[in-house]
Amino acid sequence: MENNKATALQAGMLIMCLAGAAAAQTPIHEPLPDYAPPRTLHGTPDISGIWQSFTTANWNILSHSVQPGPFAEMTGAWGAGRAGLGIVEGNELPYQDWAAAEQQRNYENRAVVNVTNDPGRFDTGDPELQCFRAGVPRANYMPFPFRIFQTPEQVLIVYEYKGAYRTIHMDEERPAYDENAPLNMQGVVTKVELTNPHSWLWVDVTNEDGTVTNWGFEGGPPVNLFRNGLTRDTLPVGSEIRVFAYRAKSGENKGVAVFFEYLDGSKVFMGGSAPGADGQPRPERDR
Repeated sequence: MENNKATALQAGMLIMCLAGAAAAQTPIHEPLPDYAPPRTLHGTPDISGIWQSFTTANWNILSHSVQPGPFAEMTGAWGAGRAGLGIVEGNELPYQDWAAAEQQRNYENRAVVNVTNDPGRFDTGDPELQCFRAGVPRANYMPFPFRIFQTPEQVLIVYEYKGAYRTIHMDEERPAYDENAPLNMQGVVTKVELTNPHSWLWVDVTNEDGTVTNWGFEGGPPVNLFRNGLTRDTLPVGSEIRVFAYRAKSGENKGVAVFFEYLDGSKVFMGGSAPGADGQPRPERDR
């Protein structure tokens, strides 16, 4: 009898302990305190350090289900994309119709590769397949770490992927080019720099007094220019061209190019940040 009483007492105590443990684990719904980011000695938010993305934004920055690879019938699960919740607040991008259509084309052609020895043709849809450096912000979405160094004047981002780096100047006025100062110049090409994230054309322009000034014109990344037909072979040093651009606000002999034109009238759009540099009519877009 006493054994039965002891067993019942032990069972009761066990139930009380379990109930207490469950109560202790019940979440308390209290608002989290506002996040206060660390700050530098100069009072700005401190973003320095080593960072790495653990999201699926490299496949899609919006919420998405599991995605098959581009040639699933041949490669199976290889190249498939994982499902993810996305990183865009509201899960909606304010794309205009033309931009949404271009995004869909890019997605459909992401693995299109033109097999050719012609260096002037770069038909690969995704620049990553050509081992080009990823741009910002995509480089931050890729599953490779990167490090940020920060000073009051500059923020330097160094990526493990391809050893790429980006320098963000904090002490310069933006935008750097003046849409109210258009340039229309003719000259001789002295250098073609196909570099990421911006390419440059350098052109000797003869002034009215007979002196010559070397002008630099910024364009988009090489992949944009390759698709538009520009390579070092199609625009060799010594070529005479006309350049349409907007002048740098700094007053330097530089501009951001919309397009350049061969003397036969054919145009190559520069694919950069200048209005109209992508070859799209501006009235169709919100400015």
